[in-house]
Amino acid sequence: MSSQPNSREAVKVAVRLRPFSKTESKMQYKQIIRIDQPNASAYITNPQGADVQFTYDFAFPEFCTQEEIYESTSAPIVDGVLQGINGTIFAYGQTGTGKTYTMDGDQTSKSKERGIVPRAFEHIFDYMTANAESHKFSVTVTYIELYNEQIRDLLAKSDPQQPLSIHEDPNKGFYIKGVTSKAVTSFDEIVAVQQEGRIHRVTRATKMNEESSRSHSILTINIETLTQIEGGQHVRSARLNLVDLAGSERVAKTGAEGQGFKEGVSINFALMILGNCISALTTPGHPHVPYRDSALTKLLRDSLGGNARTLMIATLGPADCNFSESMSTLRYAERAKKIENKPKVNMDPKDALLMQYQEELERL
Repeated sequence: MSSQPNSREAVKVAVRLRPFSKTESKMQYKQIIRIDQPNASAYITNPQGADVQFTYDFAFPEFCTQEEIYESTSAPIVDGVLQGINGTIFAYGQTGTGKTYTMDGDQTSKSKERGIVPRAFEHIFDYMTANAESHKFSVTVTYIELYNEQIRDLLAKSDPQQPLSIHEDPNKGFYIKGVTSKAVTSFDEIVAVQQEGRIHRVTRATKMNEESSRSHSILTINIETLTQIEGGQHVRSARLNLVDLAGSERVAKTGAEGQGFKEGVSINFALMILGNCISALTTPGHPHVPYRDSALTKLLRDSLGGNARTLMIATLGPADCNFSESMSTLRYAERAKKIENKPKVNMDPKDALLMQYQEELERL
């Protein structure tokens, strides 16, 4: 159960431009994207030579640090989760634009190049250590991938390729039946669980990326916090979804064939449905949001228009050879910025009732 709803809160959107790759520099492509960080704007030069401006919550040029990006965009989401508010962080963009670097980076402890995911792990367990005397914590992790529209449990002991099914509960919404949930008590343990799951993820080399993710993955951290207040026990619970979307791609550019071609079609299908949901949520008077059309959007339902704080980071390449893909990403991100969520603090039902009594007493 959740507390009384807070005011609506828009999805936060950031764009991040990566530097030229060695191949792009060798081919002498022109740079067509410019970032104005103080004004959170991206400018893209179209084939006619005119600049088109897009404005977001954050915009990061080529050489922004991983720390700056985490502290600006993701730390507030994680802080909210530790206070009982669901959070979701995901990167979106064309394949090869730096999504995995942004989300994971160099995961070596204390490396400056570590990304959002290991920094979120550190953030959570540093908070738990600092508040160990006044709070009790329970942390569990699930890790799944969506491969060719099938859900696979990356932490399954027996067969990670055995597909799981999504069920719907009137109270808790969509959930995955039989998914493995692992308890963790330290930073090292949660890193080990993530690494265990990543071994089972499907990757494949394409012309665009030497190790391209061929699935969408969702690592979910569930945190319950027990505190003693005035002799009573108060429980808050929240989940943090760390979503690694496979890159949108054009088969002609990736050179995918056979199974790789099928994977690309499935990747693009899920991203199209995600786009359709974003469009429906941001179109006034639109009666239907097609969450049910894809496993990905079923699982992200709370994150898009529901009970969560959500951050989307759109990653971009600078070169003119990718104009159409970059323009598509910028438009996609612009629409996402218009989504309004309704985040609430998730509390134990007894706690929520106490809060209602307290509010009633104050009103009287």
